[in-house]
Amino acid sequence: MTDAHAEYWREAVMMAFEDSGLWDAIKDIPMDKLMEVGATLSVSAEHQGEAFYTPPASDRINSIEREWKAKFERLQAEHDSYVETAGKTIGRILRQDSGDHVFMSANGDVYRSGGRTEQIA
Repeated sequence: MTDAHAEYWREAVMMAFEDSGLWDAIKDIPMDKLMEVGATLSVSAEHQGEAFYTPPASDRINSIEREWKAKFERLQAEHDSYVETAGKTIGRILRQDSGDHVFMSANGDVYRSGGRTEQIA
């Protein structure tokens, strides 16, 4: 603890009493006693983490990242399932062999891949 910390807390105590309308309660307390109070509060503030656990920011960031990755993987699997199902459905509609892989390009062209890839629609 440094004198600057004790001074800060001494001043905080004085301002708190003044703001609360209790200035008369401490105005006659000697400055060295107020500095002792400031020093004690400074030590108390240093130990606040032992009384009230605050997880490091990195723990919350890691938690958010894990949640995001799990959600992304779930959505990716769902998307892949839709794409696979759509390919099978299009293959049945176009009466393609069930062993052929049928898929659509981003612009809507339909392809069959059963050894070699060819556009079928």
